Formats: sequence, structure tokens, C-alpha cells
Amino acid sequence: MKQHRLGPTLGSVIEDRGGLCSDPWIRFPITDIVQRAAALKWNWVGHIRRRENGRWSRVILDWQPRTGHRSIGRPPARWRDDIVKAVGKNWMQLTSNRPRWRANEKALVQQWTEIG
Repeated sequence: MKQHRLGPTLGSVIEDRGGLCSDPWIRFPITDIVQRAAALKWNWVGHIRRRENGRWSRVILDWQPRTGHRSIGRPPARWRDDIVKAVGKNWMQLTSNRPRWRANEKALVQQWTEIG
């Protein structure tokens, strides 16, 4: 007597568990939160840099504090430092060209997630 079953059997579920636990990103379409944050960061940098002058977000990105003295210890990390580290000192010219910036965004996301 043959049995017909609808759905997976216990044996196929147990065999499938190894693949499910080892690499869930392939099996389920879940976005990695670190890559998503990096993509939003680089997208935002390009967006802000292309905005017209006078906007507060653009002014803050270009702002240089003039305190007159340095605090003790390591200086705090800034977004600009991340950008210069990843792209180089000519990042302002690169962001002004939207197609070139979009083409480099994926590479920047991958590089930023590997660096941390």
C-alpha cells in the first residue's frame, strides 16, 4: 500500500536543516541590517552633498569647528573621516556626479561593512 503525503516528510526536513542553519541569507530574502545601514549612509552623503547651498544639512557637512583649542585624547570620528578613508580627498567632486556616485555606492557599502 502506497502512502501519498502532502508536504515534506520528516526525513527531508532533517536533511534540510543543515542548509537552513548554515546560510539563511540564501534561503530567505532578508536584508542584512549592516549592509542596509551602510547603503543608507552612502546614499545620504551623496544626497546631502548635491543639495543647494544654504541648507543646514549641507552647511553642517562642510562645517569646520573653530574652538581655538584641542581636547585631550583621540579626536572623535566624523562622517567626513569615513568618507575620506573610503573614497579619498576628492569625494566632493565624486558626489556631485550622480551617475558616478551611484555606480560606486555598492563598492562603498561592501568596503564599509568589511572595515566596520
